[in-house]
Amino acid sequence: MAQHVFYHSADFDGYCSCAIVKHRFPKVALHPINYNQPFPWEIIKPEDTVYMVDFGLQPFEQMIRLNASCRLVWIDHHISAIEAWKASGEAILGKREVGKGACELTWEYLYPDV
Repeated sequence: MAQHVFYHSADFDGYCSCAIVKHRFPKVALHPINYNQPFPWEIIKPEDTVYMVDFGLQPFEQMIRLNASCRLVWIDHHISAIEAWKASGEAILGKREVGKGACELTWEYLYPDV
């Protein structure tokens, strides 16, 4: 069972979100990602946990595929991604909220009592 964190590599919110996941799970594998980059489906196994922070695969059907491929924890604050998720009706673990940074949401999810 592996743990992976995919984080938005284009800004510090993604890096900070990744650092929080790494702090909580020191052995997590780090994967920077940005839009228009291919997703490495071949490394994801059904028993893996994937943290997707400050980022979502597009089109949203790929997030649904990822959710079916592993234990997905998705943390995001981008309104377009959240709206696509709501429209899909897909149940995905994690935390999504507009108005806070992804790093804030990541901390709240992984350290709810701190």
